[in-house]
Amino acid sequence: MDPVTESQVQDVELWISNLEEEAEIEGFLDEFGEQQPFAFTYLLTLAESEDFNEDEGELLFFLGASVWKMMYQANTQLAPIDEATLEEVKSLNLPLLEDLEAAEEGTLESLAKDWLEGYPQREILLFVVESILEEDEFAIRDRNKGVMIVFLKTLIDCLNR
Repeated sequence: MDPVTESQVQDVELWISNLEEEAEIEGFLDEFGEQQPFAFTYLLTLAESEDFNEDEGELLFFLGASVWKMMYQANTQLAPIDEATLEEVKSLNLPLLEDLEAAEEGTLESLAKDWLEGYPQREILLFVVESILEEDEFAIRDRNKGVMIVFLKTLIDCLNR
């Protein structure tokens, strides 16, 4: 898949920010669930896990849906993610989680910069990183920021195949 451009990311961000009615938001999430049922379930399962508080879960799920929309807008022929693909990509991203565990406090920005270097969907991952690191509306615990980024990077990697 061709890289999604900064302009395409911004267009989807604007579109999402203009969703005002509950029905519009539900329609967006329903479309995501219909187009990518396994990705939808993956994110919902993560969001509802005990590892994340309610704010973290909501942000993780909504950012994941936003990632899908950005990639779908750029390529309406996205293949649905399946379990085998997700498991393969999760195993490829496992070293990133290990890096997070070994990292000293306050080095997430440096790790994220490394992850962005040469990444095929850089603009989308940058959107995710900035959305999580600069979030001040939700109660996002520092220990979960990196994990959330890696889980969303996994989604991007799956959709980029």
